Amino acid sequence: MDDFQYVTAAEDDRADMIIDDDDDEGNDNAQSDLVRLSLNLAFMLESKARKFKFNKDGLKEALDDLDGIKPGHGIQ
Repeated sequence: MDDFQYVTAAEDDRADMIIDDDDDEGNDNAQSDLVRLSLNLAFMLESKARKFKFNKDGLKEALDDLDGIKPGHGIQ
């Protein structure tokens, strides 16, 4: 098995599929989402990518930015 496999949020039992190295089972989805965002930094606006923090607050800010996107439009 690979060291990391992204499990899409569309999976109903996503949390059960994510296996990580810590004992906090409540953060599995967030950890997976943080890695997904990290892998896609090249597609973010440079100003947003440079400010991105690899922690819970950085993930929340990036997801808040995504909530403001209208279909067919990029993050401004």
